[in-house]
Amino acid sequence: MKSHAFAPVFLLMLGAFLFSTLSLSADRPNIIVILSDDMGYSDIGAYGGEIRTPELDRLAREGRQFTQFYNSARCCPSRASLLTGLYPHQAGVGHLIYPTIHPGYGDRLVPDSITMAEVLREAGYGTYMAGKWHLAPRRYDPTTDLEHWPIRRGFERFYGTIAGSGSFWDPSTLCRQETLITPENDTAYQPETFYYTDAITDNALMFLRDHEAGAQQRPFFLYLSYTAAHWPLHVPEEEMRAYAGEYDAGYAVVHARRVERLRQLGLIPEVSTIDDPIGDWNGVGNKAVEAALMEAYAAMVTRMDKGIGQIMAFLEQTGQADNTLVFYLQDNGACSEDWFGAETTRTTPYEPMGSDELQRSYRPLQTRDGRPVRMGPEVMPGPDDTYTAYKENWANVSNAPFRKYKHYVHEGGISSPLIVHWPARLGEGNGDRLVREPAHLIDIMSTCLEAASVRYPVQRRGIPLQSLEGTSLLNVMTGRSSGLAERSLFWEHEGNRAVRRGQWKLVALDAESWELYDLDQDRGEMRNLVSTYPRVAAELAAEWHAWATRSKVLPLGGWMDLDDGQVALDLKEGETLPVEKSPLLKGHEVSFALRVLEGPFEGVLLQQGSASDGYALSMENDCLRLTMRNDGEASSMTLAGLPRAPFTIRGSIAANGRARLSIDDRRVDGRLGKPFKTDPTSGLQVGSSEWGDRAASASTAFQGRLGFVTIRGSFPSDSHHE
Repeated sequence: MKSHAFAPVFLLMLGAFLFSTLSLSADRPNIIVILSDDMGYSDIGAYGGEIRTPELDRLAREGRQFTQFYNSARCCPSRASLLTGLYPHQAGVGHLIYPTIHPGYGDRLVPDSITMAEVLREAGYGTYMAGKWHLAPRRYDPTTDLEHWPIRRGFERFYGTIAGSGSFWDPSTLCRQETLITPENDTAYQPETFYYTDAITDNALMFLRDHEAGAQQRPFFLYLSYTAAHWPLHVPEEEMRAYAGEYDAGYAVVHARRVERLRQLGLIPEVSTIDDPIGDWNGVGNKAVEAALMEAYAAMVTRMDKGIGQIMAFLEQTGQADNTLVFYLQDNGACSEDWFGAETTRTTPYEPMGSDELQRSYRPLQTRDGRPVRMGPEVMPGPDDTYTAYKENWANVSNAPFRKYKHYVHEGGISSPLIVHWPARLGEGNGDRLVREPAHLIDIMSTCLEAASVRYPVQRRGIPLQSLEGTSLLNVMTGRSSGLAERSLFWEHEGNRAVRRGQWKLVALDAESWELYDLDQDRGEMRNLVSTYPRVAAELAAEWHAWATRSKVLPLGGWMDLDDGQVALDLKEGETLPVEKSPLLKGHEVSFALRVLEGPFEGVLLQQGSASDGYALSMENDCLRLTMRNDGEASSMTLAGLPRAPFTIRGSIAANGRARLSIDDRRVDGRLGKPFKTDPTSGLQVGSSEWGDRAASASTAFQGRLGFVTIRGSFPSDSHHE
């Protein structure tokens, strides 16, 4: 009898083992995602640029070039979207990493999102990252924020910077695994001369060599996140010398040459007319400096391309190139920012820095050996004691033939090259080399998971996940019908907003009116057709607003509602906190955001305190109610008429008793009660309640299902949240 009982168990175990072995077999591709920083559509050679990028050009010739691929107009929103397959606001990073009172505009990835590194690692991939993260609170404090650093988001090994920018010679927030380091005290990597672009390449190669030596049966995922060519314009002198004289003819000449090459390459048949180039070269005072800015920028890109070549050479040498799926793309359009135009005046040296002393600012005041960092219109770019940017006129050249720049959602702000290389699947005759269907960052996760034969999970750490927004690009890359052309794509950044469906794009600058363009004929966005096709414009505007409502974009301008000095805590349904780890209420503001996934809409969603002091958020009789108890007195505010799930609830109680409550874009605010006289004697509960007075709040646990729950406030000094 025992042997018979054992047989099915044994067969199940054997089947599980065989399935696991098959799932890790060599036919699953390695995956490399290469992301560059602050570059324009026509910078690299394969997209019309004069910048020398032979390795990227080769990958484009042998693979696929997307002509209408889009990013999210800014560095960290694009990174959030790329890694999660969600729109940036859904991932919690709709703007820069500043905390706000709105869940769509936060300083870390939300808990109901998951990165492709997390998914692929669970599926047996080795997961490695080298380069820029920029998806964590800007305190950059390893004692409080590690949950939002790469290792806790799915990467087995990480080398790079947590912040978004900094010196290429001595970067701030340089980190190995979860330890902040400097180029001088890093025992694992000591090149003759440290240069961050090279360091990203070299450490990625270190990870791949170690993987090859110790995990041959596992495929790998590498996220190669270069900071080139983001300011400052730092590059080795020998690289920059190779571009001497390249840009002496000025803005208009280089712009025109790029447009002509783009036309010859067949990349912009939809661009009929273009805007005039920006900038008068004849009016430039110091042409030598101005040309040098673009020389340095170009040299930074070429240095990155050489690093990509080293990665590809390693794959060739180890026989892995054919079955490695490689993506190259850019995080936003070219950058017109120039925060560093004011001339610096300090000439006396600083004290040299110790080997363990960290650069504390993205713009250092000094070099490690004590020289002041120089800025201003007469500073030649390149060395470690300079900090410069190439400014609007050259950014317009980088974005040729499109309008606008990083920050904006006109084509110049969101158009990116996308090169895909995978010889095993994208060989000759297997689909057109130029892919003209519109695609977006949200599609990269879906593409990688399909290529790896991995299903998207339903939850992360017990929290239900949002559904993927993107579509796999494998069908369109291999010449099969995809249906991508007629779907709708959406954008919002700093109030700039857009929707594209088929040939039509509706776009607006911040508070200005909508503009409508036919991108089949006018991708240069020169002829506004909003008055010619008002019905099309109205339909697209309604579609954009529906997307913004469900995707945590609203309220428009929410990125400005900063919530400085508070700590955000991510919780899940059923979780409780003791009073000593719960937010302070006396003299402090507390705010919350919850995602309601499904009903019934009855019961308490959130409560802190007791029947005499505290607050509760509940649903009852098709109403959302926020109740405040102070010295036994209860006061409430309500929002009637609950929408169909899923929807987002936000609210706050200020130190003076004023409160705010919203469901998606509907909001009510006013004074809820008197300021709290004491902090509650009971802790925080999610989805349950100990209050017994139904007149003030439903006393039952919530009957539906919650997604993410985020509490933001001030916590006791000995709390683990500090």
